[in-house]
Amino acid sequence: MMNETMIFTENHTVNPDAYDIPKDESGLTRYRMTRKALHFHLEMAGKNVVGIIAAKGEIHNITDNFPDGLIRFLVYCKH
Repeated sequence: MMNETMIFTENHTVNPDAYDIPKDESGLTRYRMTRKALHFHLEMAGKNVVGIIAAKGEIHNITDNFPDGLIRFLVYCKH
């Protein structure tokens, strides 16, 4: 009998200001800090997070330092 683990994805749009990420940092630093904060938030909510990556097309938003104020993530979780 095999024990299979289901991995599912969730899309999250996050405002870095909600996690008090400094605005004077570079876009990449703000992305990394927000990703770590989101990971912690989801783990505390009981999610078993496997990984978090930038959503498709988000790299341009990161290099422009988030002109719309939001960061989009694709989150992989174990069920």
